[in-house]
Amino acid sequence: MNLFFISVMPLIYWAVQSLFENTNVSIKDILLPFIYGVVVAVPVILLYWAMDVYFFLSWNPAGLYFYTLLNKEGFIFYPLTVLLAIVFRKKDDGTFYLREFFGLFCGYFFLISSIELMTGDIFSVYDLLLLPLVRFITLSSASVLLNRLIRSSGRVKYYYGAALFLLPLILNFLILFEYLNKAVLFYLIFIPVLLMAAAGPVLETQNKIPG
Repeated sequence: MNLFFISVMPLIYWAVQSLFENTNVSIKDILLPFIYGVVVAVPVILLYWAMDVYFFLSWNPAGLYFYTLLNKEGFIFYPLTVLLAIVFRKKDDGTFYLREFFGLFCGYFFLISSIELMTGDIFSVYDLLLLPLVRFITLSSASVLLNRLIRSSGRVKYYYGAALFLLPLILNFLILFEYLNKAVLFYLIFIPVLLMAAAGPVLETQNKIPG
């Protein structure tokens, strides 16, 4: 599944382009966000290689949650989204940045998953199935939430900010419940979150948002 995730990620990103209004949008505008995401992933990979020396997997629930939160899916999400929010801060022309966010997250997870596949030797159900799905949910949901956070104002902005903050914390329970063989709890979170993540970009771009 990780190999499948890697192979289809550029195709998923390319397919999402059809949801946008692409008049006067060049190939560079489409490809650069994906490339930037790949570039951003390089120092993140080096950071986590260093962190693996100090943080080991502990098989109690608290240890599992802490380890998986650090393992590329939770901890780095916060500085990454803050950086994107600063770089793509709201402009007076009401520019949408959903294309850029989706491209950046696609490129980011594409390189990380590629490195994992090349450096790993034994892959668990978590590596092959759960992790790619969590990453798909993350890139889809985070792109929509971050786009709305930047475009909103007043009290609504805090709601989107809170949702962004809670996103990796909630998704991390999926991995924890999988490890603990809590199938009922896993699916109670997984099914609605996956459906919302899949529908998010479509609903966000239903009126052909300009790039």
